[in-house]
Amino acid sequence: MKVLLIVTDLEIGGTPLQVYRLAKGLRRLGVDVSVCCLAGEGKVAELLRDSSIPVYPLGAKNVFDIRILYKFAKLLSVLKPDIVHSFLMHSNIVTRLIGRVVVSGKVVSTICTVEREKRWHMIMENFTHRLADVVVCISQAVMKHCITAGHISKSKLKLIYPGIDVDRIRLAKPADAKALNLDECRNRICFLGRCDPIKRIDLILYALEHIRNNYPDLDVKLIVIGDGPERANLQNLANRLGIADMVNFLGFRDDYPSILKLCKVYVLASEQEGWGVASAEAIVAGLVPVVSDVDGSREVIAGVCGLTFPRGDWQTLAERIVEAIKLYDEKNEVSDDKLAFFDYHRESAEYFELYKTLLSGCAK
Repeated sequence: MKVLLIVTDLEIGGTPLQVYRLAKGLRRLGVDVSVCCLAGEGKVAELLRDSSIPVYPLGAKNVFDIRILYKFAKLLSVLKPDIVHSFLMHSNIVTRLIGRVVVSGKVVSTICTVEREKRWHMIMENFTHRLADVVVCISQAVMKHCITAGHISKSKLKLIYPGIDVDRIRLAKPADAKALNLDECRNRICFLGRCDPIKRIDLILYALEHIRNNYPDLDVKLIVIGDGPERANLQNLANRLGIADMVNFLGFRDDYPSILKLCKVYVLASEQEGWGVASAEAIVAGLVPVVSDVDGSREVIAGVCGLTFPRGDWQTLAERIVEAIKLYDEKNEVSDDKLAFFDYHRESAEYFELYKTLLSGCAK
């Protein structure tokens, strides 16, 4: 079986890393897998090549760079994949339009977000989804959004949750706090992900200020693991709030599983989430998750010791953080069933079965 995975870019982020793990899992199952990205190379391309997975960046300058249509068509004509599988809106559109014409194989698309701000994304998904053989949703929340907002037929949709590298997270040793220049702290909390406006990390900073003012004896510090366009603004906000001493911005860290092991609570204040890979990783690392009560986040923490708070409500978030710190010592171990569900090998196996079904000509 020859499979080409297509994604918009290969910078560090939830979906590119999902593609990376899926490619590794498929290779383990004997699939001849390669990865294409519409943009130039990113750090995930290095991870793929280190795993001996071919990478084909098309080098798009922006979303209006129509040269990639020719480049993509040429790549497909050379590789001749049995399955062309895309992720995210831009890749989905390009793959459906070009893949359906150039290749004789099957076209699979995965929708990863509950996109409410850019409504034209869902309009384009609706306009072109009929060109795909199957549209995969990464959570029930995404599936519901595709049906209600995208008006995509339920018969066209399939649910496959993303997976994470459970063993890497579970077996990681705690990092050396001193080597990271972290002060001593009894109750470290963390955010793991891209410093992007949609993640609302500013709410976590306001919650920290509330904790300092209302729980002065509670020793709490925040570790932000990740980088992005909002980092400088967040550092400035921490200074203005007078809590800079409570926050450590570490940037992107490949050793983040070990850093998670230094913390008790994981906080995610996103405006929207298709699912929540970082939340799953934090749960496996043994942290108590505190997530905004939106979309896919509820699905991730179902069945584990975790808390939610109303979207945008930083005061309630502060109280949930305090409660989660108390829960840390009382939480139960993550069940074997939950670990198996989170593992990316489960995701890879589900996609592999979907591909085989499509190629056999059977109904999905």
